Amino acid sequence: MTVASIVAIGTVIGGSLAALNTSTNQAAVTEITTNAFSVGITSAGKDLSTSESLDDEAMPGADYDVKYCATNEGGSSGGYDMYVRVTITKQWTDDTELDGTLIELDSLDGTSSYEESLASQGWLVGSENSEQIVLYYTKAVSYGESTSNFIDGVSLPGSLGNEYTGQGIGLDISVNAVQVENAQSAMQAEWGVSPVFDSDGNLTAVSEEF
Repeated sequence: MTVASIVAIGTVIGGSLAALNTSTNQAAVTEITTNAFSVGITSAGKDLSTSESLDDEAMPGADYDVKYCATNEGGSSGGYDMYVRVTITKQWTDDTELDGTLIELDSLDGTSSYEESLASQGWLVGSENSEQIVLYYTKAVSYGESTSNFIDGVSLPGSLGNEYTGQGIGLDISVNAVQVENAQSAMQAEWGVSPVFDSDGNLTAVSEEF
């Protein structure tokens, strides 16, 4: 049985500069840009293009060594520290009704499940269902710096039904960011969540209740 190519799609869907109260929802390939900053999705040191093929033939039981993080790329007015949110959607590209849970994200620390390993790598789970997970990086990301990886590998179970023959494996990765200054108000306005920070400015929790 052969499954079609596995493809990652990168989109940065929005951002806000709280101090200037500006934002953009411009659809872009690897970054979004306000008047002051941009954030990109990075794979092996390179920006993720609109569609990146990870393999010509994805087979049952296959494990793909792919790594993605988010990078603070600065902007026309220089660099600002930012908080980053990542949304990962797993689906079969030719039939989105098929079971996306069969597309597995590998552990980030090599010792526990993907979900259990996120905290050790600085990621907070905001929400999750069978096919989509929303992550928040707990640390502010300085200009020119990157988050830790939010994907460290993708794998498939050893057996799949015939309905998966020829299906494409899709990872839809969306990233957006808010400036550290006035981050509480920016996260509420842009992301619809109320954040909790510790004394060092690390994000410890998010809530949809204001």
